[in-house]
Amino acid sequence: MDPNSEFGSGVLVSLALGGLFASVDATFVEFTILIGVFLLLVAVKALNTAIECIVDHVTGDWAEFARNAKDLGFLAVLCVLLGGGYLSRWLWRGTDLDFEP
Repeated sequence: MDPNSEFGSGVLVSLALGGLFASVDATFVEFTILIGVFLLLVAVKALNTAIECIVDHVTGDWAEFARNAKDLGFLAVLCVLLGGGYLSRWLWRGTDLDFEP
């Protein structure tokens, strides 16, 4: 998958979350946290892409360590995404959006 398309999808999701935050009158602190999570996601995705580039450069063929490195990089990105989703849900608890537990 093209890293630029992954970045673009992250931007679209962040813009959608920003719109949702605005629709429920989120505070400045909540918007700041959203921007912080977005920047953390961009940083982790950049590190993941760097790891993948280095691994591809070092190994010409399939290698166990290469698979492990790429899987761990993906896990880091997934953790940031899940953390951002959980944080968004936590921030919305006191708003008009009535989420069921």
